[in-house]
Amino acid sequence: MNSSIKFRPLFFAVTAGISVASTYYLQPIYSSIASTFHVTSSDVSVGTAVTQVGYALGLIFLVPLGDMVNRRRLITGMIITASCALAATALSPNLTMLFVGAFLIGVTGVVTQMTIGLVASLAPDGDRASAVSVAMSGLLAGVLLARTVSGIMALYLGWRTLFALAAFAMVILSIFAVKRIPSQIVSPDLSYGALLASLITTLKSSHSLRVACSLGFFQFMTFSIFWNTSALWLGEHFHLNSLQIGLIALVGLAGTFSSRIAGSLSDRGYRFYVSWVGIALIAISYLLLAVGKFHLITFVLAAVVLDFGVQGSHLANQAAIYSVMPEARSRVTGVYMTSYFAGGSIGSVVSTIFYTHFGYTSIPWLGFIAGTSGLVIRFVFKREAIRA
Repeated sequence: MNSSIKFRPLFFAVTAGISVASTYYLQPIYSSIASTFHVTSSDVSVGTAVTQVGYALGLIFLVPLGDMVNRRRLITGMIITASCALAATALSPNLTMLFVGAFLIGVTGVVTQMTIGLVASLAPDGDRASAVSVAMSGLLAGVLLARTVSGIMALYLGWRTLFALAAFAMVILSIFAVKRIPSQIVSPDLSYGALLASLITTLKSSHSLRVACSLGFFQFMTFSIFWNTSALWLGEHFHLNSLQIGLIALVGLAGTFSSRIAGSLSDRGYRFYVSWVGIALIAISYLLLAVGKFHLITFVLAAVVLDFGVQGSHLANQAAIYSVMPEARSRVTGVYMTSYFAGGSIGSVVSTIFYTHFGYTSIPWLGFIAGTSGLVIRFVFKREAIRA
């Protein structure tokens, strides 16, 4: 590690936020893109699932590279490639090419997880969860602000301008990344094939990682079910435009407080209880949605509770997995986040199908089933978690 570079969690939070934002610009602007290509908003919503599939593949094949190559070069190279993917999306001549761009944005968007894995490696042991929570706060802010910025840009400047400016922002970020990211090579003698093969070994060797993967799968599924269909519902029932939908998403910034609190409590040894409360809040949010989906205030309250629960429980999962196998944190990140975003991808696809065939009335119960599945897993493995 280059000792002249001081560890600055805030920089990594900004990097995580800007990087992850690119994977969420699409959600509030389905109608704008649909008008351009003369298709339905539901057709465009498939792009969200395509992005998440690309993200999952990037988690498997790219994130583990952080355990064997120079992380500064890896992350900087990914940021530059992400800029190219965003530029290609801005120039898409049809919906098919837009989906190709969305897929590449998903693949390169995993630079966010590379960044968080690096934070876990650089942070002192006693402050690891707190440092990760700072990066996670940046990530959450990026996810939510992306929706707002996307809505504003689509309304006033057009969705193509949005992706073009996002590409430029990534170029600027790459310049700062070269200066701020330490040059590290963790395990230079490990071959790429052996690295990928070790992902299975990593999963098999850690009970905590397997439980976290199962929990994360259902947690992000609930998140995707809600936000993938919210833009459709807010536009159809409440007649909100893309700007207003983006502003609604800002309520989820409450989840940043959840992340910081969860990080502090996890460092003090309470991560099981943080996880339990977070998952319970997810289930409660969908009950709120079920009884108040036709009332905007209740809808917003459900969004706040959901984001609070998802971010808190996600941070608890990360605190658990980063406490094991310090020599393989990039692989641990890759395995966990692959499961996490696999749940998100399935949630996006299934929620689109349910919304199309059964209407929005089915969405609260779909999300509640996914949330209670996480509660069951947490209950079954509670003894091991409390012992840890």
